Amino acid sequence: MTIQSVLVACDTTNKSFSIPLSITSHESEQIVDTTALLDTGAGGKFIDQNYAKKQGLKLENLGRPIRVRNVDGTLNKTGTITKYARVKLGIHGKEKWHQLMVTGLG
Repeated sequence: MTIQSVLVACDTTNKSFSIPLSITSHESEQIVDTTALLDTGAGGKFIDQNYAKKQGLKLENLGRPIRVRNVDGTLNKTGTITKYARVKLGIHGKEKWHQLMVTGLG
């Protein structure tokens, strides 16, 4: 396995990392360049519901809803996750399909 250098931005005030990547939807093959937040404490791969809708991503129904809890144990204000988006994520020319859970990340 080879790991190439990738520009990672660090915000020491928020203690967060972000990484530039591209998102391609399964349906349109339209490529969107964006930045992703790397959350090392997250229990999965997520995309904000408003961002997904703005980009016109096709949202699919999950077989069973998933209850979402915040890091402090409280329920997320958006309730349960009922949808996912299948997208291709690209970093430095390497691309892979992912299933991202759609929820409110704001």
